[in-house]
Amino acid sequence: MLALAASPWVLGSYALHIMSMVGIAVILALGLNLLMGYAGQVSLANAAFFGIGAYMVAILGNRYGVPYWVALPLAAFVTAGVGFVVGLPALRVSSHYLALATLAFVWTVQVVLIDWSSMTGGSPGFNTTREGLKIGYLDDHMYFVVILLVTALMIWMAHNLIASKVGRAFMAIRDNENAAEIMGVNLANYKTLAFAINAFFCAVAGGLHTGLVTFIDPYEFGLWPSIWHLLYIVVGG
Repeated sequence: MLALAASPWVLGSYALHIMSMVGIAVILALGLNLLMGYAGQVSLANAAFFGIGAYMVAILGNRYGVPYWVALPLAAFVTAGVGFVVGLPALRVSSHYLALATLAFVWTVQVVLIDWSSMTGGSPGFNTTREGLKIGYLDDHMYFVVILLVTALMIWMAHNLIASKVGRAFMAIRDNENAAEIMGVNLANYKTLAFAINAFFCAVAGGLHTGLVTFIDPYEFGLWPSIWHLLYIVVGG
């Protein structure tokens, strides 16, 4: 960890940017792995949650003057609430039907980001700066350290969730829903919780992404990015 924290000062700007993107991808993969790998719920909504977090941080900072360090957790918790609602179809459908339901959500979010141009910047995207996000003065080197620390925190959170009662309930649902329910697992609570947790992780990644690239557009948060996120956990195991 110390070596990684020191690495920004010996790396070039391109390598530093790539490592920052890797940290963000790790957070996305953690959230999706909790939802699909442990809770067994199929979802294509990852990019939409990622986009909500990214845009909320940008809008709160630039349009309302909310400091980045307040906007980031606020965006994460609001997006978790959205994730809870998106998870409600999981109480009725599963497998590819659930995938289609979450895909409809992705398209809805993308349309809102494009059409609500007065707030989101519309199709051309939302251009900002770290000063506009109210981060304070952080160059690329220091911002990488921020991403590294947040990634480490999210890894710790995921590890503790997996080892907790919540993680055991997720795995029971994944393995056999009927058996899990007989053992006293509340399917409704834990399925929607899994979506909320995934949305939380995605929004954190989205907020970090906004601070890194300082430009976002709706086309970053559609179907194909969601498929790329799936590949993170497929390739990464």
